[in-house]
Amino acid sequence: MGILQFFITLFILLAFLGKNAIYLNATKWIATLDKQQCYMLTSWTNIRNDIIASHTQLVYYLKSFRNLMMTRKMIFLLCNLVASILGISFHYYFYAFHLLQIMGRSTHLKFIVRALAITAIPLLLIVALMLQLIYVFSVVSYVLFQDQYDTSAGVYCNSLLQCFLTNIFYGIPSNGGLFEFTTSFQIDPLNDGISNHGVAWIIYQFVFFLFFGIICLNLVFATIVDTFGQLRQKRKDAKQSLSNVCYICSLERDSFQQKAKDFNTHLEKEHNILHYFYFLAYLKDIRNQTGERSELNDLEVDVLLQVSQRKFLKFLPIGRALVLEGEESTDKLTETILSEVERLETAFENQF
Repeated sequence: MGILQFFITLFILLAFLGKNAIYLNATKWIATLDKQQCYMLTSWTNIRNDIIASHTQLVYYLKSFRNLMMTRKMIFLLCNLVASILGISFHYYFYAFHLLQIMGRSTHLKFIVRALAITAIPLLLIVALMLQLIYVFSVVSYVLFQDQYDTSAGVYCNSLLQCFLTNIFYGIPSNGGLFEFTTSFQIDPLNDGISNHGVAWIIYQFVFFLFFGIICLNLVFATIVDTFGQLRQKRKDAKQSLSNVCYICSLERDSFQQKAKDFNTHLEKEHNILHYFYFLAYLKDIRNQTGERSELNDLEVDVLLQVSQRKFLKFLPIGRALVLEGEESTDKLTETILSEVERLETAFENQF
């Protein structure tokens, strides 16, 4: 079974390379090229020839190999392959690494991992703050409350390091409470009260619980929950934007509804994103096949020049739609006629 699992992992790795190697390498190379040019309508063969001409073939292949190896998906697949080899050669415990593939298959788990990755730095800062506070509390407990730590329960505070480790491993997992691991205060039966040392110990444990059982742990929870909420809101806003905003002209659905026009018809016929994609693919195909512009009309040549100069947003009708422009021109004509009628009426009344 281990050998079968190795070949399956190897097949997945090779299939990923066969499907995505050219795309990943091309995107990495284009990101390092001249930012003043646009390579959207240039074939990868021409781009690669230009790269090899400006570098050597050895440099090109070495950097291409690095581009493939430094992608997250490739690193993960290589780790899977190494885990398979180690599982066959040493111990089957290494096969446990392959369970992480579930995260790559589940959209919800990817969402969770992304949220944790975003909160990594804030969480590390919170942990650093907690360690600093624990050190301060450990100094206080070492100086004043060594005798309160129950050595029979395995907790010690004979040194500052012991107090620090005890407060970490017993205080935080118990939600900031040291009560069950330390001795309780002693009541003075003669004075029917508590000694000053006992009062100080009560205050110490209460403040310890307040900081680590309530404030710090809730800071961790709030950071994670807020991140989930922000990501969920971003996803919701993105879905609403895709369904209510035209990708080409950036006009909202309300703009069409106010003019009694169908927004879905506008997306399907006027500003269909696939039509723009096919048009750009056509320009790319003509350019790469002939290398000339003689087969293109003036409009296509103009678009080609704008895209090549990274001015491809100029030919997009941003903020404009034919169906709305027609309505606006009609409204303006109506307003002009009404204003002219009112002017003539006023002039006629002034004559009499």
